[in-house]
Order: sequence, then structure tokens, then C-alpha cells
Amino acid sequence: MGYRTALLLFVTIAGTATAQDRPAVQQASPITDMIQRSKDALNNLQYEQARNSVREVLALGRLKRSQEIAVLQVASAAFFPEEPSARIPDSATIYLKRLVRLMPTGPLPVDLSSVGLDSQLVLARISTFGATARPPLEITLKGTETRAAIEVVSTRPARWQLYLSSRAGGAAILLDTLAPATTGKLSLRAHDGLSVVIQPGSYEFRVLSISTSQPDTIMLRFDGTATGSAPTLVDLPRALDPSSFLPERATRAIFAGIVGGVSIGGLTWGLANYARPPKALGDEAKDGRATVVGLAIAAGAIAGGILDHGKRLPDNIRENERMRTGYLKQLGDATETNRSRIGEYKLAIAIDPEIK
Repeated sequence: MGYRTALLLFVTIAGTATAQDRPAVQQASPITDMIQRSKDALNNLQYEQARNSVREVLALGRLKRSQEIAVLQVASAAFFPEEPSARIPDSATIYLKRLVRLMPTGPLPVDLSSVGLDSQLVLARISTFGATARPPLEITLKGTETRAAIEVVSTRPARWQLYLSSRAGGAAILLDTLAPATTGKLSLRAHDGLSVVIQPGSYEFRVLSISTSQPDTIMLRFDGTATGSAPTLVDLPRALDPSSFLPERATRAIFAGIVGGVSIGGLTWGLANYARPPKALGDEAKDGRATVVGLAIAAGAIAGGILDHGKRLPDNIRENERMRTGYLKQLGDATETNRSRIGEYKLAIAIDPEIK
């Protein structure tokens, strides 16, 4: 019995013994079984059988992201095994680049890793844009506090955007952005101080990674559920209607000043020019200063009317101040109540780590 066969037998026996000691778990899916058979063929140095098996899995179409990563890892190892004569480098590169799109960081599984394949993976990451996101299983948000939650990583600098789409329908909303970077964290918050950002319900979180060095974009999708009770806010008082204020000054005397100035000035001029002294003095020359005096009086009265701002009305001023003070108090009380309720708002978000 060869060393490799003995080792596989030992692992099988140990795995059987361990399985008897732990509770029964859900059986693997047919796709997982197919991937395992591909890996078993590779471990038995049956490279062609392993290659055909991974082709069959990839031909199935829609795979979970974790399944696609697993089968691409096996495919890369099957086309670039440790035995140099069995390698097909071009095919291995194709699968490695597909793998990098989904797995921009991290090593290959220990049972698939080799010095040569690890080097090829490094080269593929240099030439290929890949991106992924790692959200926590659960996030607790409170009030308007912002929490950096979803970790993102890419092989090249990228602009990052986080969107939230409700399962109930409606347009996706933008939650956060990041400047170009290869690593970072996208943030979430439950309330922006004016309105609820994330309502309780079922959502799809979308992380968009946009390469800055080439026209390439990767969209990552996660299912999530938000539970909590959105705060009920009190309505703010309506702004005071300007027409409800009382006049604080009496009506300006512009018209009265003009009328009075013209009347008084005209009367002065008329008296000066048409009033007659006794007949013996009637032939004396008229005094021209009367016209100047009349015009001066008229101009002064008119100017006084124009410059008049009206008499202050103390009672009306006090009433208007009372209205303003009452409104500001109502506004302050409502604002403080809403601030308190928003601050107490808690939202628990559970996210499925499986990228769609």
C-alpha cells in the first residue's frame, strides 16, 4: 500500500469516527458532492477525470458563489498540478482569473495548494480585477449613529457604493460610498435625523465595485432582514402665518404730510400775495419772499410725512412677542421629543453572508 493511499485511508477512517461523535448534519447538496468527486479524482492523480467533473459542475449554470469558488479552485489545481508534465497552463490561467474575480484575496485550500499554483494565482491577481465584500452576520444600529460594517476588498483600487433595495419594491437607495481604495468599510445607519433610512423589512444589499484603472464593475448582492420598531415622530408646529401678526406701528402719515404740506404752503403763498394793506399802501411792491416761505413749508411738511415711520404700538408689540415665544416653545418641545425617540431607535440587521 502506497503512502498516499494509506494517508487517504487514515483520513477516511478518522472522518468516520469523528462523524459518529457529533450530531447529524444536513446532507451535502448534489453540487457539493460533484465538487468533492472532482477533488477526489485530483487527489488520486486522475487529472482528466477531475477536469471533466469541474466542467460538468460549471455547466450547470447558476451556482452559489461559494460553490463556484470551490469548483474553480479544483479546476485551477486540476489544470496546474504539481506534476509539470500534466499541466495545461493556459487553461489553468483562465480558471484562475475567474477565481480572482470572486476571490481577490486569500490562499487556496491546503489540499489544493502548491508552490507553482500559488505563484500562478499571484500573477492572475496582478492582471485581473476582482472584488468581494464581507458583511457581519448581524449588525445592530441605534439612532443616527453611523457604524462601519461591511468590509470590502479588491485587487485594484476601486470606487465603492452601497445600495439598499427593499423586497417590497421601490427604487434602491444609496447608503454609503468610499473613495478609490483596495480595502475599506462601508457604513450603515438607521436614521438620518430627519427620516428613517432603513425601515424594518426584507432587503437586498448591493455593493458596487467600480475599477478606477479599467472599465470594469462588479456587483455583489446579499440578502438581509431588518427587525425593530421605527420611531413615531410628533408633527412640528406649522410656521406662524405673517398675516396673524398685529401691526406694531401706526399707519405712516405720508398722504397726510403731502396734503398738509401743499395746503399750508399754498395758504401761506396766497396770504402773502393776495392779502391787501390799506388802500394808501396798495401800490407798494409785493414781497417775493412769500413764495420761498410757502415752498419751504410745503417741502418740510411733505418730507416729514415721507420720513414718518408710524407711532409704535406697545400692546401689539407685546402680543406679537407672546405669539413668537409660544411658537418657539412648541417647536423646541416637539424637536426634543423627536430627538429622544430617534436616539432610542434600534434596528437589528441579519445578513446572509452568501454572495448572490
